Amino acid sequence: MSKTSKAPKNDRQRRIEEARRRQAAQERRRRLIIGGAVLAVLVVVAVIGIVVQSNRSGSAKSTASTRPSGVLANGAIPMGAAVSAGQTAPTLDIYEDFQCPYCGQLEQGSGADLQQLATAGSVQLRYHLLSFIGLDSVRAANAAGCAVDVGAFAPYHAKLYANQPKENTNGYSTDNLLKWGAEVGLTTPAFTDCVRTSRYQGWVKQVQDQSSKDGIVQTPTLLLNGKPVDNAITLQPAQLKAAILAAKGG
Repeated sequence: MSKTSKAPKNDRQRRIEEARRRQAAQERRRRLIIGGAVLAVLVVVAVIGIVVQSNRSGSAKSTASTRPSGVLANGAIPMGAAVSAGQTAPTLDIYEDFQCPYCGQLEQGSGADLQQLATAGSVQLRYHLLSFIGLDSVRAANAAGCAVDVGAFAPYHAKLYANQPKENTNGYSTDNLLKWGAEVGLTTPAFTDCVRTSRYQGWVKQVQDQSSKDGIVQTPTLLLNGKPVDNAITLQPAQLKAAILAAKGG
């Protein structure tokens, strides 16, 4: 009896142990499968991250090196007959922000005179388009750079100031910038695409950064032959014109 009663008990124990081994094996397989899936996901995420970062870096590099045709090494836009003819004339560096009210006053008071003097070869203008006031400044400066590419900076520059909005009110929206461009004949797909894609955003930042390094702390700031023009003269059209002509005579 003892032998016959012991055999069934060992049988049950073996079945229980076998079941436990199978369950443990299944659990190990399940963990391996889950672990492999998690690892695969992490690898995919890492690869995507590397690709995205690479694209961002490439894009940033491309944007930073893209600037309007003919701009100077410091990012300034040169204008004047003396520039194109390679002649010698006084230089007037104009640091401005399209949202700056005093820059608007400078343009309204002296803009036409400055263009006339530049056309006559009496001065070389160098426009530094700053953008520290806000996003509207960045968009306007970018659009002005787009106008440079098609030789229409002067009329577009005047148009932007003629429609100067209050600061940071979205007045220099993309739609407005394109509308004002059309009003001075800028209707090409190239100009439209340039404005809509903010092609020169990197250049705009370059100009702002360079101006900060050069110690420009306010707009408008004018440098005549590298020397600051007194603020009392800057917004006085007659006095500013006389100072430029005197520099030419010297």
